[in-house]
Amino acid sequence: MTTCYPPNQPSWRVIAVRVATAGQPVQGPNRPIPDGFTLSIRMRRHSSVRTGYIAPAKVDLQESLARGEFRDNDSIELQITNMNLCWFDASTGTNTDFELVAEQATT
Repeated sequence: MTTCYPPNQPSWRVIAVRVATAGQPVQGPNRPIPDGFTLSIRMRRHSSVRTGYIAPAKVDLQESLARGEFRDNDSIELQITNMNLCWFDASTGTNTDFELVAEQATT
């Protein structure tokens, strides 16, 4: 079982990040992630085939070896301290969406 952060705030369970236009990077929101929690990021399904990018810095989105490349429903878990440490972009199109969820790590 996972616990979302912060507890008792269901509206905060999933944070959406939208890249409105490919080539115009978007920084994750300024949301701290407590110790013992991981950040799950998933690229949402889209009607067309596109590639989404995630990187630890805006400049890294330009480098194919410094960014993660995602397709529909691809996901990654990160142990970081704030959602704003992630940058997002897309290869083509408009309105490429990502979902961010902070979950308590299970042992």
